[in-house]
Amino acid sequence: MSIRLKGLTVFSWLFLKPVLQRSENPIALRDMFETTSRWFLAPHGFWTSPATYTVDGVTIRGLWTGTQHSRSDRVVLFLHGGGFVAGSSQSYAKLAARVAGQLDAQAFVPDYRLAPEHPFPAACDDVLACYRGLLAVGYNADQIILAGDSAGGNLALGLLSQVIEQGLPKPAVAVLMSPVVDLTYSGKSFGYNASRDPVLPSGQADMLNEIYLEGADPALPLASPLFAKLAGCPPVLIQAGSTEILLSDAERIEEKLRIVGVETELQVFSDCSHVWHLLAGYLPEADGAIAQIATFCKRHLAD
Repeated sequence: MSIRLKGLTVFSWLFLKPVLQRSENPIALRDMFETTSRWFLAPHGFWTSPATYTVDGVTIRGLWTGTQHSRSDRVVLFLHGGGFVAGSSQSYAKLAARVAGQLDAQAFVPDYRLAPEHPFPAACDDVLACYRGLLAVGYNADQIILAGDSAGGNLALGLLSQVIEQGLPKPAVAVLMSPVVDLTYSGKSFGYNASRDPVLPSGQADMLNEIYLEGADPALPLASPLFAKLAGCPPVLIQAGSTEILLSDAERIEEKLRIVGVETELQVFSDCSHVWHLLAGYLPEADGAIAQIATFCKRHLAD
């Protein structure tokens, strides 16, 4: 564990987790995330460009982002996290650009609809429309990298299940960072890591479910893609921290994908907290994780 990771862990225990434990207002969470994201470090050559698309009657807004190494024919579709209630293209543009820059790609971060204003399955509908839109404007599926963290990892897997079901061209590869894939929260780490996770309070899970699902069954495959049909998925890389309450989600989805014949790799980073990738440029463990993402993806991208 680096000195910086030790410091971040102490800060999270003392300040971040207590705030999240007490919060009952999703709008306040949203505002806090946007304020905090201003401190994330941008990669060299970072740029953004806003865009709006309408696909099948669904309007998608978001940001194109990348670095000086970005090429126009390769794209990372980056689905941001935030518990389905927070996060945005603005707060995730720097991380998306870092991932894309390592792959000589540009990234698109869509502003899918958030709860409570737009509960399940609005976000799922939006990311499917966004993927169909990339195909419609001419991107080849073998040059699309699908990535998502936390709730975005949930949406990414749900999107893959819809792509397979509808017979759409599949992206070249998918990357899941600290994904939540089971909204029934039946994973064992939800218990044994509850006192070890320096960021996520397990007691807030039911509140977020009520806001996002608004009465829908959390075991629905689109809500909890751990229960979806995923045979035929492209190669999938999964990364998680060893102290996360969501560690079992990463372990179980890796096992399921492997059983149904999907090439998959699980990387567990010792002592890293939920979506530590956001501190890339400051945290060595985050830089290392993104380098591993690039290594995995390059093995599966068409030249």
